[in-house]
Amino acid sequence: MDMNKRKFQETFNSTEYNVDNEAKRITHQGSASLLTLPIELVHVIFDKLDDFTIICSLCQVCTRLNMILDAYPRYQ
Repeated sequence: MDMNKRKFQETFNSTEYNVDNEAKRITHQGSASLLTLPIELVHVIFDKLDDFTIICSLCQVCTRLNMILDAYPRYQ
């Protein structure tokens, strides 16, 4: 039992250390932008917008955003 507890504590500490380091790394890099998010997540955001907003505000912003819009299922 003591061995399992120690192993759990080691794993927990290691995981906690990794999570803390990742959080610090992300914070140091700055916040994520719309263009750094996975396409699927951007599509979920687009699902909350009306067609007018998507077409007038997002179209022709940049090449990556145009590619994401081209792959958006609502416009297939």
